[in-house]
Amino acid sequence: RPWIMIVSTFWKTFLIIVAATHITSCLMIFVGRQHLEDGYHNWLEAFEIEDRDHWYQYLRSFHWTLAQFTPSPIDLIAQNSAEQLLVLFVIFVMLPLMGALIGNITSALQELNKSVKHDRQSKREMQGYLLLTKTPVELSTRIMRSL
Repeated sequence: RPWIMIVSTFWKTFLIIVAATHITSCLMIFVGRQHLEDGYHNWLEAFEIEDRDHWYQYLRSFHWTLAQFTPSPIDLIAQNSAEQLLVLFVIFVMLPLMGALIGNITSALQELNKSVKHDRQSKREMQGYLLLTKTPVELSTRIMRSL
């Protein structure tokens, strides 16, 4: 069934986005903690979350990473060169990844549309054949329902 392909494409795309966002979020926390330990200014201190639990830091980082792919603004700003490099990494690597994933979804939707058109054409051809051969209405109805 074509809809299975669509569902699997959406699901796979969702999982790839979550995985890429998770990895980037973990990198952001790692960079922030490294600079915190080394005494450099970092995003954890700038937003006064260095003493918050790891889960909150992760969620904040995850939100920031996800916001890079959407028009959703977020106030998290790189505080040092390592964090700025990570921001550039996200922009230059993740943006094309998102484009490719959107392309996969578009392709799957086009394939579904093509399949639906083919099914409709087949049904029209069958109806024409059934009318041409003067098949009884009850039998024609059963045949069309089975398609």
